[in-house]
Amino acid sequence: MMIILACFIGSISMYAQINIILNSGEKIPIKRYVLKPRGEVLPYITKDGQKKEVKKADVFCLIRGKSLFVFDSKGLPKAGRILKTAPEMDPNNTCSKDIVDALRNYRSGGPGIGTGAVSFLAWPVGLVTAAIVSSAPPAESKLKMDPAKASDPQYCDCYKKEAHKKKSGSTWMGWGLGTALGCAVGALIMTL
Repeated sequence: MMIILACFIGSISMYAQINIILNSGEKIPIKRYVLKPRGEVLPYITKDGQKKEVKKADVFCLIRGKSLFVFDSKGLPKAGRILKTAPEMDPNNTCSKDIVDALRNYRSGGPGIGTGAVSFLAWPVGLVTAAIVSSAPPAESKLKMDPAKASDPQYCDCYKKEAHKKKSGSTWMGWGLGTALGCAVGALIMTL
């Protein structure tokens, strides 16, 4: 059974289109990459099997199927987000830059942890908390926008929308995990 599952997952990931988008706008279709590369470069294997490298500082983003990944300041991949359609991420497009900036800079841990803790104790209260918290936009002090671009209204709008999506995802993830953990602990206590 495990072999069949591994083959199924392998076949799905094998057919996912993977592209590295460089800061210059160049799109490199690749076969494989190292998920947590160390050092200054990102090693990858081209479609024809050649091993190559690209400097992480030159990478705008990495797209695998409908998932978008960006690199943080230390050069490690940050979990991006699932996109509704296969994107055309262009470093020259202002909104693409704003989305990548928001994924790199905005941290949304607090609402998710708080909602998870409330949901662990009482999932209906956590559900209401998650709905309220996820509907509110992130606080201005938490956004960490680039000060040089903060005066541009289009940058602010795209950045805030992406930060709000990230906050909502974190909040609902916290609710789901807190509820599941609370139910599991409750079931374990009832069996004792």
